[in-house]
Amino acid sequence: MSDKKFEIVNGLVVRIFEFEHGQWQQEYPEPGESYHVSGDRIIKTENEHGQQEIEVYLKTPGSDTYYQTHESSSQGHDGLDLDHRDDHDHQETSDGDDNEHESYPFDTRVDGVYTVGDDEYHVINGQVFERETDGYYQTTDQQLEHEGQSHTIEHRYSSPDEETPQGINIRQEDGSHREVESPEHALAEDQSLARLYKAVFDRMPDTDGFQYWSERLDTGVNFDDVVENFLVSPEFINTYSELDNSQFLDTLYNNVLNRDADSEGHQYWSGQLESNTLSRAQIVQNFSESSEFKDLSAADVGHFIETAGQSSLTTDMIVS
Repeated sequence: MSDKKFEIVNGLVVRIFEFEHGQWQQEYPEPGESYHVSGDRIIKTENEHGQQEIEVYLKTPGSDTYYQTHESSSQGHDGLDLDHRDDHDHQETSDGDDNEHESYPFDTRVDGVYTVGDDEYHVINGQVFERETDGYYQTTDQQLEHEGQSHTIEHRYSSPDEETPQGINIRQEDGSHREVESPEHALAEDQSLARLYKAVFDRMPDTDGFQYWSERLDTGVNFDDVVENFLVSPEFINTYSELDNSQFLDTLYNNVLNRDADSEGHQYWSGQLESNTLSRAQIVQNFSESSEFKDLSAADVGHFIETAGQSSLTTDMIVS
């Protein structure tokens, strides 16, 4: 895949140069080809026999050459050149729609499924959704301000034809998504995490560990997975691994609730363990989220969260 040079006059590509056999070879746009200039990108669209080919070239920093970043193909739409607009179309398109169109290497006015490299986009009624393993993401015009940086808000849908988003996210530099929560949800999640430390390790969290797991929860890790990780830690194993179910419950009652087990409660949880209805991890989580333990730990948890500070991204950070 060779580099290219483009001669651009008044925003139009008039000549193309490709480096072959040790020198630059001059080419001209062929029939059926169109080139769209968008900042440092050149988007080439070619329609032939109902098939649409799209190539995206990005300018090499500090050079006048371009390298290819994406290549895709899809069924065309009755031979329509998706990157072409005549004067009439341009007059009827608002500036906002035109900017949205330019941000993608396909025409967002035409519904369909578009593949760009490894990415798949669905266009429905002019709305663009990027498909990911956990849903469909739509970029919005809202920004989230965090630690001096601006992040674009994306709405996540389970399918692109839903009216209400399932979640709010930002896309991080590595391409992963991070959840944006309501302040109330973020506080409740942090309280649960701090209580889990107290229930499993009989101590409040260390700040670094707490912030690590808090961010993991915001990037798709389930709370159940955090519990499982805590229960395979040396701290937990050293306390509980050698105990039978009865001893496990007795120790859990004393470490978490600061009291001996009542006979009814001990019998109930023993039955859950013996019948494999609940695992030890699930019982620890039940103890951690019990009303009794919430009351017992409220002061310590509140003091810790106030000291550690908020690590989750919340909706009150969003600006229009």
